[in-house]
Amino acid sequence: LDMLVTSGSLSTQMASFLKSVAYGRLTFVISGPTGAGKTTLLQAMTRYFDQNDRVGLISDTAELRLPLGDVVPLTSTSDRPGMRPEDRVTTEWLVRETQRMRMDRVIVGECRGAEMAEWLIAANSGADGSATTVHADNPRRAFEKMLLLATKSPTAPSETTLRREIASTVDIIIQCGLIDGRNVVTHIEEITPIRNENGVLTSTTLFEYDRSTGKHVCKAAPEKRLQEVLRSRGVPIN
Repeated sequence: LDMLVTSGSLSTQMASFLKSVAYGRLTFVISGPTGAGKTTLLQAMTRYFDQNDRVGLISDTAELRLPLGDVVPLTSTSDRPGMRPEDRVTTEWLVRETQRMRMDRVIVGECRGAEMAEWLIAANSGADGSATTVHADNPRRAFEKMLLLATKSPTAPSETTLRREIASTVDIIIQCGLIDGRNVVTHIEEITPIRNENGVLTSTTLFEYDRSTGKHVCKAAPEKRLQEVLRSRGVPIN
């Protein structure tokens, strides 16, 4: 993360906050278009995970190398001509299986389908501090993408229930972007608890990249609820 500060991808304040997010076991989603640096940022944040954590790492290609002692890498298979259905291992199935493996965190390299629903269940069932990435251009579209992917699961509940599941599970959305050929973290958003009957997902912008000045701006402090969660885990934030 300090190297990303040097390259201008994020500010010192943002790096400090993301270290707290990682070590304080907050569940987060990294969003952005192709080539925006999502995997690079996820890799950087895993350096601040507790070294004693048992982490399930699910992906279709081995892009991530976690600097931890107890990592269980699980790789899905893609369809090939002539492949029998019983030989195919889906990301969705692998995420579901991690719930039987006593994982402290579940990391999905990228959610592209119904595995989003299984990841939400895993992250909300004791695997605090789990993480994944999605393709979306801004935090609002990241909400919509998570909802769209989760509804692909044949066992998915209603859309309203899924919205509440996302709000109660995911703490932070980190938005990456490509600006003038540079990888930049454009937003860090805190998902706020749903307080209305319609189940509308909302968030508070904590940090934002100001394109007019080329600088990152601190917009708000995390809610007291989130600060108390971090403090209870021994990670007070400024």
